Amino acid sequence: MWAAGLFSVRPADGARHLSCTILTRGAVGAAARVHDRMPVLLDHAAAMRWMRPTTDPAGLLADAAEEGARTAGTLDSWQVAPLRGDGPKLMEPVEQATLF
Repeated sequence: MWAAGLFSVRPADGARHLSCTILTRGAVGAAARVHDRMPVLLDHAAAMRWMRPTTDPAGLLADAAEEGARTAGTLDSWQVAPLRGDGPKLMEPVEQATLF
């Protein structure tokens, strides 16, 4: 899963200052059942365009938001057991999960 984001590297007090952010949009699809915002999701091709330093930034964000809406439609969700312990069993749907 790819998410659109921004980062910057700036000198600060003799050292480099790094900052980054994940871009968000109004939630669509399965994500809207969980929260009103979600990351701008990208498919592989859109992510490669997003990261290419020679890509013209004009319209890139709008294209990413549109692509993100399509990609978000492929997400699914299900209820999981309360977080206890560790491991892949935490991702099992609640009806299959072994409760502790």
